[in-house]
Amino acid sequence: MSNNIYDILNDNNIDLEELSTEGFNDIEKKQIKNKFKKSIRKNKKKNNTIAIAIVGVITIVSLGSNFRTSIAATLKLVSVDISSFLGINKDLDTYKTIVGKIKGSDGVSIQLNEVILNGNELLVSTTTRYNKYNYNPKDIHAFGDVFINGESVSGVSSGSGKFQDSAMQEVMTYSLKNNQLKGDVDIKMVYSSILLDGEIVKINPCIFEFTTNGDELDTRTVELPINHSFKLENDGIVTLNKYVGNAVSKKIYLSIKNINKSKINDHIELKGYDVFGNKIEFMPVFMGEEEGMLELSTGLGKEINDKVTEITLTPYANGYKQLGEKFTIKIK
Repeated sequence: MSNNIYDILNDNNIDLEELSTEGFNDIEKKQIKNKFKKSIRKNKKKNNTIAIAIVGVITIVSLGSNFRTSIAATLKLVSVDISSFLGINKDLDTYKTIVGKIKGSDGVSIQLNEVILNGNELLVSTTTRYNKYNYNPKDIHAFGDVFINGESVSGVSSGSGKFQDSAMQEVMTYSLKNNQLKGDVDIKMVYSSILLDGEIVKINPCIFEFTTNGDELDTRTVELPINHSFKLENDGIVTLNKYVGNAVSKKIYLSIKNINKSKINDHIELKGYDVFGNKIEFMPVFMGEEEGMLELSTGLGKEINDKVTEITLTPYANGYKQLGEKFTIKIK
């Protein structure tokens, strides 16, 4: 029998919440329990699952210590922390839902780690591995479709990832088409293809169902008007409408009056500093003909101190051309 855990995981659905710790030593048991003790809710709908410790007559004990070592190594991938990928030095555990499930299909193992519902966005942490025909990819990405009440609500998506040990650890942000969701929300995510070394590869769908809630984060979200405008090179007028900020993200929403109806070619950015002189940048997440959204760049640790109540910004195009004078906005 193969000791390669990914050969065994492929084409099986595994519910990590039902993982037995039989056959592990006391330290391993403690580590495993710590991984999953933060689960917030149990799924209302259960798929056909396989408890890793019992698959017919196959048990963790009978597979031996080498297999247990492989399992332990895999479990370390479960904690792909959203805050670390976003460059946020804050504890976001209060807002997370731990999903902790693995689905396998066509040589692909997708592990859905944790999610955060942030207003009209869903942040999703995954670990993806490809293990077919002994092929070792250099890059792999899994993009899911988000469904609520049977309707696809996925809009614009963006993300960041880290490829190591033949697996991609990734956090994707899915826009939910302006759906402001309240209370417990039943979500289904469907992964029907992956991007493997730059090529789209279709797979039998890996489906995850879970319940999450964004109310706690919503109550701690600040929304303030801005109403500041500047002109583009094509004579279009950009109006910064509002600032929306919380522990997960800080965004500025804008509208564009495109007088010449020409395509917006400018890469609009806002650069500035807070009251302590710390540099900050708002970079575009999406930019349409009539509206757009900029988000605070935290990739280099450029966070805004919690004590800051206002920031000063200057609009730029393509990183260097100044579009207007500096201005100050309230963020609290």
